[in-house]
Amino acid sequence: MLKSSHKARVAPSASHSMQSKTKELRQAVLIKAAQLFSGLGYDAISLATIEAAAQVPKNVIPYHFGSKPNLWRACADYIFAPVNIKMDTIAVAPDAPVDPKKIAALFVEMSAESPEVAQMIFQEAKTESWRLDYLVTQHTRPLLNKIEKALGRRISPNQYYFLVGAGSAPFTARYECMALFGTDPQDKAFIDAHKATLTGLVEGENS
Repeated sequence: MLKSSHKARVAPSASHSMQSKTKELRQAVLIKAAQLFSGLGYDAISLATIEAAAQVPKNVIPYHFGSKPNLWRACADYIFAPVNIKMDTIAVAPDAPVDPKKIAALFVEMSAESPEVAQMIFQEAKTESWRLDYLVTQHTRPLLNKIEKALGRRISPNQYYFLVGAGSAPFTARYECMALFGTDPQDKAFIDAHKATLTGLVEGENS
């Protein structure tokens, strides 16, 4: 009877440990796969390469994600998640419409925090594919809708790509920026200066 009671107490702990380990493995794979997919592209990366880079056991990806396409979709959702959270907050802001300068500043912040977002978009926007369809339907079109909702008006393709391109360029081209100017765009001072520059351009466009 004592043995049975002891097992009952230990089992939940063991189960929790397994769940924690599973979560850690998935997180390690997602982080590294997101970096590789966004940096090098889908076709350039194998599952074995991702597993080795993430330092996880072989065949972890098929076990947890099923396939390479499923892993890519999970990575896309993973890297867009913080962006969607921030845009959700501004899309329902009490001040409507939201000042365009606020949108521009927020976009710089998001691009600095999650450079993989723009990198993945630029990787997949080069040609038509099921991955581009997924990004547009699941992420970039909803993101555009949130921006327009916050502004209270439609924005043109030119305005959209000005925001996306200008807001994200230094962070997607981080090492070029460091080589050209000796400045790391991930430094807070650079991020603040880039926000000021972009919001100034937006203000001029709307004046």
